Amino acid sequence: MKHLNFLLLIVVLFPVSQLSAQSKHFAKAQKCYIEGKYSKALKSISKAKEDKSLMSKSNLYLLEAKIYLGLNKEEPSEDFTKKAVKAAIKASEKSSNPESFIAKNKEFYKSIASINFKDAMRYYNQKRYSKAITLFKRSMELGEDSFTAYLLGKSYILYNDYRRGMPILDELLSQQYQNFLNSSAKPDFLADGFNVYTDALVLKGFTDSSE
Repeated sequence: MKHLNFLLLIVVLFPVSQLSAQSKHFAKAQKCYIEGKYSKALKSISKAKEDKSLMSKSNLYLLEAKIYLGLNKEEPSEDFTKKAVKAAIKASEKSSNPESFIAKNKEFYKSIASINFKDAMRYYNQKRYSKAITLFKRSMELGEDSFTAYLLGKSYILYNDYRRGMPILDELLSQQYQNFLNSSAKPDFLADGFNVYTDALVLKGFTDSSE
């Protein structure tokens, strides 16, 4: 009866037209995940990827991301968290409406964004700006945020990539300054952001612009 109920749940979640060879592996992966058998679940996900099916790939990669986080709970590993973040981003990309998909799975994507941002800050504090840039860009994909945009722009500049960093800070600081004029509210990073931006302008020889 337990297995019958589980199969009925799968049918409800995925229309009959989508139940193909892949759904067999997907259903097994889902069952193993629920039972906490993460390694077995991951093997079924790998098999599901090889099958040609009408099943939504977004749900497939979303489950893969959850499995990697499950594995990470059992045995904490940077590799597991990285793969979880990548799978979560791929899940949203495979959906017909990424923003809606992320909103639908809001709590899960909050945890993914938190993991990714923490990793990005670790690289940033180690002055490994190339790595930090990659992860800050991922954070922006998971949900745009002014503080993340500031760190992304600043990381580009610290990495001596002014061509990419300056436009990000230019747009961000203009927006935040306008908000300040309208409401007197300002984020903590605003002063440092202006300093980084103007220092970069002076360094590049644009003294008139910095004034």
